[in-house]
Amino acid sequence: MAPRTIAARDLHPFLANIATKPHPIRLAVALMLEAGLRVGEVCKLAWIDVAWLGTPKAFVEIDSHAAKGGRARRVPMNVRLTAHVTRSLAEVYAPLNMRPADYLTAKKPGALGQTTRTIERHVAEIGYRILGARITPHTLRHTFATRLLEVSDLRCVQEALGHKSIATTQIYTHPGIDRLTVVLNRT
Repeated sequence: MAPRTIAARDLHPFLANIATKPHPIRLAVALMLEAGLRVGEVCKLAWIDVAWLGTPKAFVEIDSHAAKGGRARRVPMNVRLTAHVTRSLAEVYAPLNMRPADYLTAKKPGALGQTTRTIERHVAEIGYRILGARITPHTLRHTFATRLLEVSDLRCVQEALGHKSIATTQIYTHPGIDRLTVVLNRT
């Protein structure tokens, strides 16, 4: 069975609604959708993992303590994710005098970050309201992987997601009906 993803036509209304949410939720969704992070990884990130001296890094660093299975990795930031981090640095990091070690999803310096449950609730609420469907943080990760596979290969997806085995990544090899139609029309 193919993993649940957000269709390309539904991404814009979903993201438009996420844009109305507070900083921690916007940035968490961006990290899951644009870098394929797990919700648990997002909750454990610190500012130092995405920015250095008030400037976005070229990649997101997922430390071994935050990564599932203790597998540290670096995921390059695309233009959209860099824009989200830049906005958060300007709106939250600098004005609130956050420190590099503060949690990325914290609302003030020294506070704990958002919980996985809080992020799940916001994503689900918008999913039901805008798309009429159950959307989870893992749906965002699946959407990232499916989009990445459309422009790259399975090995790149495996690295980005931090899977130890390529077999785990193979669930993303499902061809959607639109993609299958295009491919069959090429023959």
